Parts: sequence; C-alpha cells; structure tokens
Amino acid sequence: MLSLEVRINNRTNRWTNVTNDFLNITSRNHSSGRKYWQTLRGVENYIVKAVKTYPWLTRENFRINGTEEERRKPQTSTTDVEVHVGDVFISVWGYSMTLVDFYQVTKVSKTGKSVNVRKLARKVVDGAISSPQGGRVAPVKDCFVGEELRNKRVRGDYGVNPRPMFVVNDCATAHLVEEIDPNGYFMCDWD
Repeated sequence: MLSLEVRINNRTNRWTNVTNDFLNITSRNHSSGRKYWQTLRGVENYIVKAVKTYPWLTRENFRINGTEEERRKPQTSTTDVEVHVGDVFISVWGYSMTLVDFYQVTKVSKTGKSVNVRKLARKVVDGAISSPQGGRVAPVKDCFVGEELRNKRVRGDYGVNPRPMFVVNDCATAHLVEEIDPNGYFMCDWD
C-alpha cells in the first residue's frame, strides 16, 4: 500500500500524513483516517489534483511511502468442483415464505466459469406447499419451465469446502446439488 505525506511549510521539515480530511479534493467520499493507494499512478493523479487546487503546493511538497501492490492475479479456477451439463442447482429463497427453485445446466462455457441453465419443474413429494405447514418438493430432471438463463457466472460459495454457485437475480442464489435428496426439500408458499 502506498501512503502520502505532505510538507505544508517549506521552511520547516515537518511532514504530515495525507488524510481524507486534508486536501479533500477527490470526488469520492472516503471514511476518515489516512488515505492509501494501491498503485503509483493513483498517487500521482492525487498529487496533480492537489497542485492544481492549491497552487502554493509543488511536487516537492509530497513524499510517497510504501510499495506498490501487485495487480490482482486472475483466478485459474473458481472452485475445486467442476460443473457439467445436466448438473442441478437449488435456490432456496423468500421473505415470509420459503420458495425452492431448481435449475439444470444446459451448457458450460469453454473456460468453465459460466453456464447456461433452465428452470426445472418440481413435484410435491410430501405435504402441501400451499399450507402453513408446508411440504417437500423435488426436481423433475429434464422437464424445463421458462426460458434459458444465459452466461451465469459460476463461483465458489463461502463455506469451508466451497461449492459452485451462481446469482439467479437480486433476491436469490443457486448452489450445486451433489446428490438430490429423495425426500425432497422443504417449501412453503403460504403467506
């Protein structure tokens, strides 16, 4: 991380850390405290803005501390588990009810980082999903409902053993099901 110090008075040799309160010339709102940059280019851009805003400052009034960080290296693999055509993902979501959707992979990209999926039909295996007690549902493989969702980015979830997942929409994510539970999954669409 790079930090920046400024000498306000050229007659004294006193350097002050550049904080977000000092020289507040950037368009972003930062939290209070010392300001840091990852690249030298960002520091240089900040110095140029500061010199334009405060003409009494020069380039010599600034001192850069720290080292530039390496750029983020691209991930070679999102998870240790591969996704194949025919794999089933489950999405459990809802606010005052528990809804369950199933998705089947129809296409995997060459890199394996994105998939095309289609929503699967579900069957009730126990109970009644429209009652307050709910019921249990299971997917009906290869029985699609709705349009294909394309280019869904696959990544690992945040567990100890990350499993593949993708974002369905703003409200739901879907996780890979390694083995479909024959007893089904709890669902209650009664509100």
